[in-house]
Amino acid sequence: MTDFPPANVPPLEDTKGVAETGKLLSTRERMEEHRKNPACTSCHRVIDPLGLALENFDVVGAWRIKDNGAAVDANGVLYDGTRMAGPADLRRALLAGHSGDPRPALGHGVVILDAVGSVTSVNDAAERWLAQIPECDWPSSSQLPVPLLAAAAAVGTGGAGHEPRTPSVRLRTVRGDWLSVHASLLHGSDDRSTVLVLEEPGPGDVASLILDSHGVTSSQARVVALVLRGYSTKQIVAQLAISQYTVQEHLRAVFDKLGVRSRQELAAVLLRPGH
Repeated sequence: MTDFPPANVPPLEDTKGVAETGKLLSTRERMEEHRKNPACTSCHRVIDPLGLALENFDVVGAWRIKDNGAAVDANGVLYDGTRMAGPADLRRALLAGHSGDPRPALGHGVVILDAVGSVTSVNDAAERWLAQIPECDWPSSSQLPVPLLAAAAAVGTGGAGHEPRTPSVRLRTVRGDWLSVHASLLHGSDDRSTVLVLEEPGPGDVASLILDSHGVTSSQARVVALVLRGYSTKQIVAQLAISQYTVQEHLRAVFDKLGVRSRQELAAVLLRPGH
């Protein structure tokens, strides 16, 4: 990986905020000017669509339709080609964006760090996964991207009477799919070592992301979880102590949100996304 950010990047404040005509530039127009510098493009082609999708919110979070007199344009394209038109599309794209193209499995990656956080061992699968992590997640001269460093830093013994902390993070790759990272302590040596396991999320992990991205409530998600385990309506009623009417209402709401018509279609969408 190259150093990130690249050298000779001018501060955003140095980008002109006023056009030659005297017109105040919108945030989008200022970013377009900033990206004209080749040293700025590599980062901003990835990060700008994320921020510009939220341009309808001002600095205090209030909704707006104009920025410096210009109509807010919240359209954009993510680094994986996903098109967006505002914050709702951004949320769906980040949480549940999945490709219909078959992708080769990258395998189970393993990264081992020593007591001071330096990488001591990496297997081939981990190298493949690391190559799929966007450059903007890599701090300058770092051996690992920020999400993996955060997971490793969060590992702890848990203290007396507590289970050791084994933090996990999920992040999007440049392919547009998801990577799960699990961190834990290694035992059996005098030095404190940490292992990071990099792998594709399981069906349950992806299902929760899809449900969340479509605005499925926690009550509805509990019903869906039992449906995916093969429970009948009668069994769901008994398990959750709710009425049959409530079960059916929750399922109808979920069907509408995900655009499916049956439990079988629901299971296919959640357990085999992209197929």
